[in-house]
Amino acid sequence: MNATLFVAGLVCGLVFTAGWVMALMRARMIQVHKSLYGFDETVSRLEQAVLGAGWLLSDSKRMNDSFEKKQVFLAPKVHLIKLCEPHHATEVLKDNRRVACLMPCTFAVYEDDDGAVLVSKTNTRLMGRLFGGSMARVMGGSVAKAERAMLKAVLER
Repeated sequence: MNATLFVAGLVCGLVFTAGWVMALMRARMIQVHKSLYGFDETVSRLEQAVLGAGWLLSDSKRMNDSFEKKQVFLAPKVHLIKLCEPHHATEVLKDNRRVACLMPCTFAVYEDDDGAVLVSKTNTRLMGRLFGGSMARVMGGSVAKAERAMLKAVLER
């Protein structure tokens, strides 16, 4: 009987812990910041911050425009700004090419239901920790620091 209770308790503990970790990761994996500026100015300021930091602006486009070409209409504006720093990307990819699907880094600028302009991005520091190695060093260090600096363009006056 004691062994059965022990195993049942162990299983329940493992299930609870796994659920807790998953909920925590979901809550922390995407970072959301409220911009101090309107939609178009937020997009422009972020693009300028990316270029000013010496990064490549891989792509910048409003998703709504792409959707409308397929006769799908999304009411709130959503704009993706894709950015890359070739030296950082090369350092990560030389050790771990499978993470290429996570590149380039992306800022999403969007309006919420109340019209506020928000910027979301992947938590590169956390992602780096999850993968370890060069991902932890580059994504969790240099990239996270650079992205924070770029975000100041829309979070500060």
